[in-house]
Amino acid sequence: MLYEYQISRDRNFVGVLKMTDVLSLKTIDRLKVYAEPFVDTVDSVVNRLIDAFVASSGVTLKATPVVNSALNAETPPNLAFTTVHNVTLNGAQLPSSESNWNSLMIATIQLAKKSLNTDQIDKLIIINHVLGKKTDSGYKFIADVGIAVQGQDANHAWKATYQIMKALKISAEI
Repeated sequence: MLYEYQISRDRNFVGVLKMTDVLSLKTIDRLKVYAEPFVDTVDSVVNRLIDAFVASSGVTLKATPVVNSALNAETPPNLAFTTVHNVTLNGAQLPSSESNWNSLMIATIQLAKKSLNTDQIDKLIIINHVLGKKTDSGYKFIADVGIAVQGQDANHAWKATYQIMKALKISAEI
């Protein structure tokens, strides 16, 4: 699958950027070997490769500044190719290994189980999901809830997460 991105300048459409304009098909195919379907983006795979290189070579990279800004949670900008560094959900810090959009969505569903039953949670989930166990086609079974959810891109994972957060009146800092 080739990705296309609209390029705009001052809110005026300028053109379309295809992933092959940035990376060759050969490079994209090589990156796919290191990608986890429905979880990784090109950015997350490249960052993982950079981390592995830094760890094995001892090279120190200059830190890039992190921009902290409040965004409208209901209408966020495009979250594709974003990297989640830290997540605090309802006051609890998630482990760094769970600092990604899909893990946040799953943690939010698990948090919902503390105050709702499975049928109520089922009605809140707006992405592909099934009651019971399913682990094929990108589904992840959440045993303590009894629901399997399909992995999502960053935008859909956030929409599903926000839907539940809004219903439960809980907060997250990402």
